[in-house]
Amino acid sequence: MGFDAEGARGMADVCAILAGDTVPPPPEYFDSGSENPGSEPVSKHCMISPDYARAEARHLWRKVWQMACRERAIPEVGDYTVYDILDQSVIVVRTGQQEFSAYHNVCQHRGIRLVTQAGKLGERGQFMCPFHGWCYDRQGKLKALPRAWDFPSLDPAKVALPALKVDCWDGWVFVNFDPDAAPLADYLGDMLPRHFALWPQAERHLVSHAAKIIRCNWKAAFEAFLEVYHVPVTHPTGGQFATDIATKYDEFGSHGRMHLLKFHAPKGVSEQDLVDHWIGMGLAAGKDDIPQVPQGRRARGVLADYQRNQYSRRTGRDFSRFSDAEMLDTLEYFVFPNFAPWGGFGTNLAYRVRPNREDPDSCLFEVMVTAPDPAGEKPADAPPTLLAEGASWMEAPGMSGLGKILDEDVANLERVQQGLHSDGYHTMHFARYQERLIRHLHRTVDAYLAAGES
Repeated sequence: MGFDAEGARGMADVCAILAGDTVPPPPEYFDSGSENPGSEPVSKHCMISPDYARAEARHLWRKVWQMACRERAIPEVGDYTVYDILDQSVIVVRTGQQEFSAYHNVCQHRGIRLVTQAGKLGERGQFMCPFHGWCYDRQGKLKALPRAWDFPSLDPAKVALPALKVDCWDGWVFVNFDPDAAPLADYLGDMLPRHFALWPQAERHLVSHAAKIIRCNWKAAFEAFLEVYHVPVTHPTGGQFATDIATKYDEFGSHGRMHLLKFHAPKGVSEQDLVDHWIGMGLAAGKDDIPQVPQGRRARGVLADYQRNQYSRRTGRDFSRFSDAEMLDTLEYFVFPNFAPWGGFGTNLAYRVRPNREDPDSCLFEVMVTAPDPAGEKPADAPPTLLAEGASWMEAPGMSGLGKILDEDVANLERVQQGLHSDGYHTMHFARYQERLIRHLHRTVDAYLAAGES
């Protein structure tokens, strides 16, 4: 189970349960991290301090690889999108069939932002400044300078949009502001590419993509999705399908994983009720032909069969070889510092959270819902929807029954941030095991800040 048995006392033996599944999972499910997460309290300072937020801006966000967009967001050569973080804005443009570039989104004349939203370069293949008409090609070079004779000290051949490091992993495009950053492959390490080779994200498409401002620190928002200790109270309905004690947490370098096993030891609910309710809430791959649980079988195995059949029928691909866990469980990976894609083949999500400029009390939280591509097809991703602050996640196109669960999660977060400012609260007390990924997040952020200030 990870660091030691005592630290996980009271938790179910997830690996033993998985080994007993009708179709057991691949070996990657049994990988374990070994870091000792500790048990000491953590100061609330990092969640409310403007000085700490400014330190993160200098020493964290300008040093880490961060997911900027999906490759499918810019499918054709000359397509571009905008990635904003803090007070910085980046243009990510497809420069070749499998080539991408990233530039600071700022004209080198008077400093205006070149573009404000995704688009296509069109026939001219150039970004044109909306202020005075300076033009840059997709390689970032200045190609047109109106009244060039009036700039005698400027050599247009030496003017270009400053480039950032850019690289791709499994359908996601990452950028890094640090010119001396190690390659993305080194940053990701061994675990993430090896595990996601089982469920390529490049072979999935977004069926929903929504974002909204939440009035809490970016870490507080992310923390809500790095543990399931909250499930029995925050999600009383969802608690029928899963228990917080049947969860495995692991760190791998700067990153981590949370595996929530579904339909283990439900309390006061029949196996058939589990099947009916889960499908009825829109959390399965379909809503038709609800299966019956035969005598002697469990809902977990029956629903795994249902998922395999539904996905095979929907996509024209064969899902029969995939395990119960891959069909059902929440397998969330944590890519430091702010990205969380899910593995497996169930109703998969990906989260991204960014600070709202340098405000320690708000953030931009995004939820993406992914589905497997049909055989021989590559559907376009659903466009992003920016929800109003008071809007329900259920208003996002394609969010389905997940919206209600997200509303329950977010309902706590503003109250958390308000409580963090209380004079009667000074330190955060995280569980040693169930909140170990939160500890890992804080420890890793602190390490970046210490390195930057040394």
